[in-house]
Amino acid sequence: MTPFGPPARKPAEMTTILRVPALVPILAAAALAAACQSPAPAPTAANPSPSPAGPAVRAFTTCFAAPPAAWAGTPRATLPTTQFEPEAVTPAGDRVFGSYRTTAGAEGVGAIDLSSGAFTRVAASAGAVTIAVDPPWLAWVQATSAVNPGLWTLMARNLDTGEQLTVATPSAALGGPPTSLVVDAARVAWRQPTTTDPQTPAAEVRVYDLAARRQTVLDSGGVGAPVLAGRYLVWSRSGAGLQAVDAATLQPASLPGRVRGQAPGTAIAGSPTELVWSTDEQHATAWRVDRDQLATYAIGDNRNRLQFLTVAGHFLIWFTGVQFAVLDLDTGGGYDVPLPGAVLGSEAAIVLTTSPGGSPKGPGQSTSVSVLPTASAPAIPACGR
Repeated sequence: MTPFGPPARKPAEMTTILRVPALVPILAAAALAAACQSPAPAPTAANPSPSPAGPAVRAFTTCFAAPPAAWAGTPRATLPTTQFEPEAVTPAGDRVFGSYRTTAGAEGVGAIDLSSGAFTRVAASAGAVTIAVDPPWLAWVQATSAVNPGLWTLMARNLDTGEQLTVATPSAALGGPPTSLVVDAARVAWRQPTTTDPQTPAAEVRVYDLAARRQTVLDSGGVGAPVLAGRYLVWSRSGAGLQAVDAATLQPASLPGRVRGQAPGTAIAGSPTELVWSTDEQHATAWRVDRDQLATYAIGDNRNRLQFLTVAGHFLIWFTGVQFAVLDLDTGGGYDVPLPGAVLGSEAAIVLTTSPGGSPKGPGQSTSVSVLPTASAPAIPACGR
């Protein structure tokens, strides 16, 4: 296994997982948007979103049409008495891990084999709120109080040996749990809040070596959650833009100037080939790492606000607060996932689930799971084409 590093994670790819907080209020499904252009002019003053300076910047105004039929995927599993929320797809695309709750009241972290459809209970865990995986290591954050969000534990489990250990606990009461985890080559990275003052939020970007049992603080202060993008581990720092280290060595790494100077909003995601960040709830920028290419995206409506981002191949997936949405970073086309569906993916596989009687992030009586290989996922056409 290679160090905490390049996209070729052993030698497949790295996966960074953002987990949407549970119990999001369910609103009425919004109507699908219409008409878009691709490519389109950069956002104007009416749509403020500064475009990065430099060559080869593509600009898209995106829209959301009907889901492409091929995106239904191949049915893989049906869990008649279990609500399963997918939260991490392995780099190889062979399994999806998530939190589960049965009609009998059992809950924890489970996995579905994407070849056979078999469901396995991995660990009993009440309130697992964030999960990441790079076999043999699985990591998750679990709530330890039903009323105090500042009480949590970051756990890790070796899926081969069954070894389980506590990686971290809160450094500040009510500081909030990590909402993003990175697992790669026996290392875990996360953002750990260090203060309870909402006016001056402070945190640390930490990395824990699961083999050496050693923790390293990479940065502190007004820092955001770390993500993996290509060979970089990247996070934001208030007033200083994007920061990075080489994921293999944890030594400071220099991003291209037009990327380094960006000031991300609250959402950021990475993959072996892409780094994507929001500039506000309706605008995002993507950096294609392997081609050093930038693209900007203007979301043409205020229903699909950008938050809780994840990237699978050249597709951006996020939870809008109402439902999931998918955007093709190559075309600017997108679609809203019909309620109560959910979508998650890695470089190898995209997993789609439906929980009848529930919502994307709420109780349901059963779960159906389908899978779509990322490489064969059809392009989402830009509107009007």
